[in-house]
Amino acid sequence: MAAWRDPQKVPQQRGVFLVRIIKGIVWGRRARAEASDEAGGLNSLDWAATCLGDQGETDFPETKAPGAVFVGVDTATAGAEVGRKKAAIPDCFDLFALPASRECDIDVVTAGSLPHAAHCVRRVRVANLAHPFFVTMANYKFETTDDTKLSFWRESMDSDAPTLSRYVMSQTKDSELVLLLNALATSFKLIASAVRRAGVAQLYGLAGEVNSTGDDQKKLDIMSNDMMINALINSGVCSILVSEENEEPIIVPVDKAGKFCVAFDPLDGSSNIDCNVSVGTIFSVFEKKDGVVEDLLRSGEECICAGYCAYSSAVELVFTFKDSTVEGFCLDPTIGEFVHTRFNMQFPADGGKRIYSCNEGNFIHWDQPIKDAVDAFKNGIEGKPYSARYVGSMVADIHRTLLYGGIYIYPADKKSPKGKLRMLYEGIPMALIIEQAGGIASTGYFNGKIGEVSKLTPDAIHCKCPIIMGGHRDVGVVYDCYKKAGVEVPDLKKDD
Repeated sequence: MAAWRDPQKVPQQRGVFLVRIIKGIVWGRRARAEASDEAGGLNSLDWAATCLGDQGETDFPETKAPGAVFVGVDTATAGAEVGRKKAAIPDCFDLFALPASRECDIDVVTAGSLPHAAHCVRRVRVANLAHPFFVTMANYKFETTDDTKLSFWRESMDSDAPTLSRYVMSQTKDSELVLLLNALATSFKLIASAVRRAGVAQLYGLAGEVNSTGDDQKKLDIMSNDMMINALINSGVCSILVSEENEEPIIVPVDKAGKFCVAFDPLDGSSNIDCNVSVGTIFSVFEKKDGVVEDLLRSGEECICAGYCAYSSAVELVFTFKDSTVEGFCLDPTIGEFVHTRFNMQFPADGGKRIYSCNEGNFIHWDQPIKDAVDAFKNGIEGKPYSARYVGSMVADIHRTLLYGGIYIYPADKKSPKGKLRMLYEGIPMALIIEQAGGIASTGYFNGKIGEVSKLTPDAIHCKCPIIMGGHRDVGVVYDCYKKAGVEVPDLKKDD
């Protein structure tokens, strides 16, 4: 480190770096040419790959079809016979990381965990590999002799982008629902832009007001709220809007009214804005009945669509329709569209990573079973202590829990006997997502019993509820603690 800071050595170091860059470019071009020759020159395919953790050359699996390569295949994938090929590994190509895979009706569609990489490879016969591959490509499409095709992200995005609108129309055939999701997506883009510009645009700090539940409003709270209200009113498909930032419901003018009622928290976790921590938007959608606010005061089982949008290193929208799968879309700034990147999102079947997420500052207020459960996570289950992860933005914490596994706990307590999270636009939508992804969304001990968040019925637009969300493994620990305390608990086996 001292040598790096020595001013006399800076020119020399810069020269070394420049030489390395030039060597990298030359080496990369040579490797691309060699790889293209080995692939038989199929449509000028230039490819190279490396196994995780390896350097230099590595064995590279491929199908018997010349030039058809394996990309990002995990251990769960089974498939065709494979050959072996050596491939050089240039380090100056665009990098895609594709660690997951998903079956489709043709062969296999790989769907990467990185938003920009998902759905890069289509119709590839796959083998059972020990771990995923890092793959780099110069050209993005070729055909083999048996018509196996590899179609990569950049070319797909240019000609056949799997956008949000296309997905909604293909799944619902409901043009009004397409308009609604487009209006929501527009507001998410506007909010994402405001969040990114918060520092330079002086949007940090309080606005000097409080919202419907007594929280201090930030400048971005008010701006985000206005963005969502304007987008939804002018969509022409909404009848009633409920926002955390407005004490009263918003009745859409008759000439712009439609068939949907939408409840939303425009900027969940906004108290973290000033320190640049992830925030998000949460929403739930109900169909209009009588055009009055009571249309929203219905059981969570009647919610027809629920989702959230996370604003972080990527802008990611996750949502689900009733009795459907959970899908993820990432905002591609190059085309200004949300693009389908996560398919049929599922809570890890084995419970995933051992993570518990809660605000332990409230520990003294919790009931004894919750204290016992958190102590069990901290001290270890089966000899393995859990890690603590708590962002304080519900969207960020739930998104991590959905992807990685673990448990999220925000129970009722002595200080907040009804819970702290808003039922209509936090509890119910998140419960619908977690449950339809294969997880559990429990209330914990609430109103004299342990129930399901998705079956709660709000008695007011801003009423609250407790939440315990996770997989069978970890929610089962909480239920065991309640059972020991003499509380009747649901049988988790019924949900398997």
